[in-house]
This record gives sequence, C-alpha cells and structure tokens, in this order.
Amino acid sequence: MSKQEQENEKRSSKSQDRDLLTAHMNTQLKEARNHVAKPEKTKLTGYRLFGMIISAVIIISALLAIF
Repeated sequence: MSKQEQENEKRSSKSQDRDLLTAHMNTQLKEARNHVAKPEKTKLTGYRLFGMIISAVIIISALLAIF
C-alpha cells in the first residue's frame, strides 16, 4: 500500500467512527426529547373517559326524547 492509501484508510475509519458516534448521540438526544416532550398522560385518560360518558348520556337522552 502506498502512503496515500494508508492516509485515506485512516481518514475513512475516523469518519466512520465519527458517523457512528453522531448516530449514537442523535439517538440519545431523540430519546431525551421524547421523554421530556411526552410526559405521562394519566389525567388526560381520566378526563377523556369522563367526557365519553357524558357524551354517551347526552346522546342516549336525546334518542329517548325523540322516540
């Protein structure tokens, strides 16, 4: 191998290492964003269930009033 080929190989291995590190850091950053941006939604499901029950009662009472 010539000296230039060895240097090119070193550069390519360094760039591959850099690409792997960048991909790993991007994955960690994405996980951290998802953890912060999407907190647990326990209360929301309770409110949603309450809203669905109220909606069902209104629809049933409207149907009973019509028939």
